[in-house]
Amino acid sequence: MNNKLIVENNGKTLYFLGKNEDNIYYYLESISFDCGWYYGLNYVEGFKSNRINDNTWISHSHFVQDKMNYDWFFSLENDLLSKDDKWKIYELCKTMKTFREFADMNYLGGSHITTIEKEQKLVKNEELYKYANQTIEKLWEMVVEIFETSYKEK
Repeated sequence: MNNKLIVENNGKTLYFLGKNEDNIYYYLESISFDCGWYYGLNYVEGFKSNRINDNTWISHSHFVQDKMNYDWFFSLENDLLSKDDKWKIYELCKTMKTFREFADMNYLGGSHITTIEKEQKLVKNEELYKYANQTIEKLWEMVVEIFETSYKEK
């Protein structure tokens, strides 16, 4: 496997999404269970070259936020990911984001704007929280499989 398509950096695995017209190389960061209760996911790291290190790091953003992000993803140059693979990655990441919001709501007992005791008792649900997190993990495995299959021995 090409060592520039799936790389390790600062304890995270990064998956090459593509490069833009300014030759910025973008990578999707592996998910991580943060602060003991939620998944950090859909983080995109940008680098000035395909030499991944702190000196070439240029940006950190979030994947799958709005239509502009969709247009951006499909404009990236990456001949190793088919259009079908890009659609699948986008779909899976969007679904993970939705499950993350669902997990947060079930963990916190609401939307976390303010505290409404009746709402928290009604909404907080440990089983649904666990289910949402397990689903995120399975969806992430599907994302990784797409990258590994697309980048195998390239």
